[in-house]
Amino acid sequence: MAYATVAQFTEVYSLKDVSSAQVLTFLTRATVKVNEVLARAYAVPFGVDNASARELTIDVAALMYKIRTRDQRDSGELRTEVDGRFEALLEGRAQMVTDAGAVVTRSAGAVPWSTTENYRSAFDLREPYEQRFDPDQLDYLHNQDA
Repeated sequence: MAYATVAQFTEVYSLKDVSSAQVLTFLTRATVKVNEVLARAYAVPFGVDNASARELTIDVAALMYKIRTRDQRDSGELRTEVDGRFEALLEGRAQMVTDAGAVVTRSAGAVPWSTTENYRSAFDLREPYEQRFDPDQLDYLHNQDA
């Protein structure tokens, strides 16, 4: 189900010679795109009250229509706007909000888990088969942690 309706789309954009069925197709495809891009930082699908997802869906649907025209300049500004909004949401510079103004929290999967976080090697930089354990480095690291 699309995050926006045809009526919500036509409140923002009016496209010549485009039927309601075509608009609905663009909205459905735009919903998939919104989910694809934001799934790495948010739990998808979003609820029907997510105003940010709705607005992005409307803009992405319009962009999908405009990139199919002969004049590529038609979609340039809108593409910049959509890409900037996606980037801001993914980087945490912007928040997704619901119709009531509540912030949609990022999912736990937004920050990948790493086994090498804060890892300090006690080995030198030679090739693996030539590496030797450096006891001085181990003492230094132990003192750093203390």
